[in-house]
Amino acid sequence: MKKIILLTVSFISHLAFGGETIQPQKMSVEAYLRTVGQQYDIFFAAETAYARRQPDYILSETLAITAFPTNVDMALATLTNLLTNITVRVDSHDRRVHYVMDRRLLEIPDYVMDRTLAAVDFSGNAFDFLEQLGQTAPPIVNDNIFSIGAGPIVANQSTAISIHEKNITVREALTQGVNLEGYNRIIWTSCAYLDSPRTTIKYNGPRRILPPSNQ
Repeated sequence: MKKIILLTVSFISHLAFGGETIQPQKMSVEAYLRTVGQQYDIFFAAETAYARRQPDYILSETLAITAFPTNVDMALATLTNLLTNITVRVDSHDRRVHYVMDRRLLEIPDYVMDRTLAAVDFSGNAFDFLEQLGQTAPPIVNDNIFSIGAGPIVANQSTAISIHEKNITVREALTQGVNLEGYNRIIWTSCAYLDSPRTTIKYNGPRRILPPSNQ
C-alpha cells in the first residue's frame, strides 16, 4: 500500500506562503485544501469516485509542494498540475466555493451533481436534507459512515440546512443550503460508486471555534 504522509494544518500554517521556494513538503490533498482555504478565505467541496479496481480517493493523494501559492489562482494551478486526475469548477453563485472533482465523474452520463432540480425548499438538518434529496435526485444515498481505506469517517448529520431555490443543480443546492461562516473549508464530500448506481454524500461540519479572548 502506498504510504501517505499527512501534515496537519496547524503545522502547515507555520510554513511560509508567498511563493518562497522550499524543500519539497509532502501533504495530502485534504490538508492542502484546508490550508489554502484558511489562507485565502475560500471553500471547497470534494467530488470523489470509487471503482473496485481503481479505488483512488483524491483527498488522500499526496502532493509534493515546492513553493506555496501567492494567490487563489496559483493555489488551484498547483493542485491541478500536481494531480492530473482532477478538475476544478467554481460555483456560479459564490466564487469563494470550488468543486474539486475526480475526472472519472465527467464520463458518467447524467451525473447526479450536474442534474438541475426544479425547486428545493428545505429547512432542517443535514440528515433530513440528504434523505429528501435522495428521493428527488437518485442515486443519492444518505450514508452515515464513509469508509476510505483508512478507517471509517462519521458524517456530520446536525449541520443546519436552509435553502429555498428554483432551477438549481444538486451540487449548488448542497452548498447554498449551508451558512459558511465558521464552517469547514471542505464543506461536503461525495463519492460516486462507478460499479453501482450509488452516490453518497456527507457534510463535514463546522471548523473548531476558539473561545473568545478575555481582552
